[in-house]
Amino acid sequence: MKMNYCCLNGRTIPENQAFVNILDSGFLYGDGVYETIRICNGKAFMFLGHIKRLKKSLHNAGIRFDTAVLPGAISSVLKKNNLKDAVLRISVTRGNTAGRLPWVDSALISRPTLLITTRSVPDTDVILKEGVKIVFLDENLFGSTRRSLTVKSMSYQPAVLAKIYARQKGAFESVFVTRDGYVAEGASSNIFFVKERKLFTPATALGILPGITRSVVMKIARQKRIKIVEGYFKKKELISSDAVFLTNTSHGIIPVKMRRNWRENKILNSIILGYKRL
Repeated sequence: MKMNYCCLNGRTIPENQAFVNILDSGFLYGDGVYETIRICNGKAFMFLGHIKRLKKSLHNAGIRFDTAVLPGAISSVLKKNNLKDAVLRISVTRGNTAGRLPWVDSALISRPTLLITTRSVPDTDVILKEGVKIVFLDENLFGSTRRSLTVKSMSYQPAVLAKIYARQKGAFESVFVTRDGYVAEGASSNIFFVKERKLFTPATALGILPGITRSVVMKIARQKRIKIVEGYFKKKELISSDAVFLTNTSHGIIPVKMRRNWRENKILNSIILGYKRL
């Protein structure tokens, strides 16, 4: 079996030799931030956008980390794994806090932990051809908020539970619905729908994460002069739409099987084509 390598605190080592201290704040409290980046033909897709968001997350989480080390570390991991196409994850925690609480001990200074891992690219061709099923989920079902808009946090349990719920229902993704009945976002995706030749997507004011792939799709739509409407939408508006799709870094564009003739939708096909050409 092929051995996978990762980068842990600047060292590129086999994954089975990588260990994080049991007192690491990321392990104890989910106290860290992360970014997932798609590697295409050896290059990081939308790298600057991801790093900009990572810097924002680090700043808002109060974690001091120099992102200048990332290009070299990423290159080392890709080279060691002999990868040209992959899904890469950067995780940065507050580090070993000796079990103390950083929000209680204001004098606490710790060295952040950096972990860079890779995994294979999902079979997006099958998804584009077949589409996926989604389920709607009350965001308060698990008694916790989805995530912070200002931090892409490793505290990911609500999304994990939503993913498990989707699998139990035979679906690809759970889509959160707010207490006011508005569609927000998927557990690990943003959502769009097409109606009357316009592209609709939930507003960031709903507390959704402004995904990098979401921004790419919106840029493609503007280039193709497709009108974009960001707003507050109920489930019935998606159900009665002409086409629905999700977006995320790992899969790109993910058509949803909500309408029989979704494959024939010109707006959706135009967006998919534009994305493939990037």
